[in-house]
Amino acid sequence: MLSIMLLIVVLVVWSPGAPPQSRMEGAGTSSYLAQTGTRRSLLPSGGKESVAPGPRDVFTVVEQGLAGGQVDRIAGTLDTRVFMQLRGSDGGYHSATQAYAILSAFLKTHKPGAIVFSTYGETDGAPYATGVASFVVHGVREDLQIYVALRSTGTRWVVTHLNMY
Repeated sequence: MLSIMLLIVVLVVWSPGAPPQSRMEGAGTSSYLAQTGTRRSLLPSGGKESVAPGPRDVFTVVEQGLAGGQVDRIAGTLDTRVFMQLRGSDGGYHSATQAYAILSAFLKTHKPGAIVFSTYGETDGAPYATGVASFVVHGVREDLQIYVALRSTGTRWVVTHLNMY
C-alpha cells in the first residue's frame, strides 16, 4: 500500500518536462499543482501539524474516541450520511444514528488498544487520515488499517468515511 501511495505521489508531482518537486518545498508542491492544473490526489502530508486546525481537531477526537472506546465522543463528528466499512462486515452508507450503532457493536467485540493516525493528506479539498488501529478480539491482538475522510459543511468538519480493515 505504501509503495502504491509513493508511486502516485511521484506520478502526480513529477511530469516529463517539469522539474521534480521535493518534500522540502512544502507549500510549493501545492502551488505547483495548482499552476499546472494537475488534480491533487492522495498527497500525504508531513504530519498532523500540516492539517488545518478544524480537520485536525476532528481527527484528534476520532483518534482519542476510538482508542478510549467512547463512541459518544465521536457521534458529534459524524456526517448525516457516513460510508463505513469495518472488518468482518460489508461496507455501505449509513445515517449518523446507524453508524453510531454499528460502531458501538463493533467496539463491544473489539476492545480498543492504540489508534494512531500516521498519514494525513487531502484529495480535492477533502482531508483524510490513515493509520493503524490495534484491538483485542477474544484475547488476540488484531491490527487494522484505519481510514477517515472529512468534508466541510460550511460551519464545521464532519466524518464522511470511516474504514477499519
